[in-house]
Amino acid sequence: MYRKRTLQVTLLLLLLAPSAVWSQKKPARSGPRATALAVLSPDGKSAVRLIPICIRNNDRFWDASIYLASPSPMALEPGTVYEVERTGNSIGLFTVAQPVQENGAWIALGTWQPPRPKTATTSPTSDDDRPVLRRAQPPAASPEAASAAPPEPVAPPPTPVDSNRPLLKRGKPTPGSEPVTPAVPAQPASALKSAPAKPPKPPEMVAAISDAGGPEPHPFTLARNADEEARLRKAASVLVEQAVLKQAGLAPSAARVDFQESSLKYFDLDGNNSAEAVLSARVALAPQAPRPAARPQPPHRPARPPSVALREFEVTFIAREDLSGELHPSFARIIDARNVHLDGRFELIDAVDVDGDSRGELLFRRLIGKDVSYVVLKVGLSQTTKLFDSAGE
Repeated sequence: MYRKRTLQVTLLLLLLAPSAVWSQKKPARSGPRATALAVLSPDGKSAVRLIPICIRNNDRFWDASIYLASPSPMALEPGTVYEVERTGNSIGLFTVAQPVQENGAWIALGTWQPPRPKTATTSPTSDDDRPVLRRAQPPAASPEAASAAPPEPVAPPPTPVDSNRPLLKRGKPTPGSEPVTPAVPAQPASALKSAPAKPPKPPEMVAAISDAGGPEPHPFTLARNADEEARLRKAASVLVEQAVLKQAGLAPSAARVDFQESSLKYFDLDGNNSAEAVLSARVALAPQAPRPAARPQPPHRPARPPSVALREFEVTFIAREDLSGELHPSFARIIDARNVHLDGRFELIDAVDVDGDSRGELLFRRLIGKDVSYVVLKVGLSQTTKLFDSAGE
């Protein structure tokens, strides 16, 4: 009996061992991970500047525009390398060359390198225990090229760096990197005279990440055909109508919601092939057309005027799709159009992994007059959590 029970216990432990190991959570990285905004040239082939947003270090988010500034912020130290991403897909590298101030805010100028095949890299070792972000290594020169190359001039020693200061991904621009100012192709004078003037194409803003030991870029795109996209748009629009009427305290029979402008974007933030839909819209609240009366009213009784005046709202709405394809509201920001100058206008930048857990978050830019701030939202099944707000709210 003893041997039999021992065998049963041993088999039970063997069955539970894999699940116990699987259930162990990986320790969260405490090293710094910087998120910035890369401003691309109008042709979308190079980045002309970098705007720092936030840094996650020691399980906390910090404002990268002021974090460890002495005087320029740590996120913009020369040599720091950012991987520029569009919806999680790498589109190039931006190496900080010089931090400068623009309208009182820190930005960085630098060099641009198009995407190249991924190679195995190792992080440099350090004698201290400071956190170090990934550093891009320049390609090693061949012995023949090294012997033929003239000796480099002696440069002054670099400024000592605080041993307790965390470092972002560092490196040197590789040969062939493009300058920050894109070249403008020359055009004949006849073409300039005959061609009508076109408005300049606005630059695109995309996310950029610098991290030494974080995960590789992971795409957050989601493939949907036209029918599925139309279904998502319709379902999200119905939820927006319900949310606007609820905030206005009106029943659907009293008013209708007309969409003046709308933009739908959807992502796969968790990698489960379910959509996180973001609907940005400007809607008008208008009175419902009165139903015809069952019998005509007497001439001496005037018709009652509509009780709902025309109002407009700016809406940012986030919904999450479940396994059955149904959308569930997760976030709603409904601002009276008359108060946009006070509450600000929300603009979706993109989906980006700001905390390094291989899941995407949503990066927004908020505009209040000339003031610009940035908000990072983590989408849940039934609610959305604010991870970072550069305005401090």
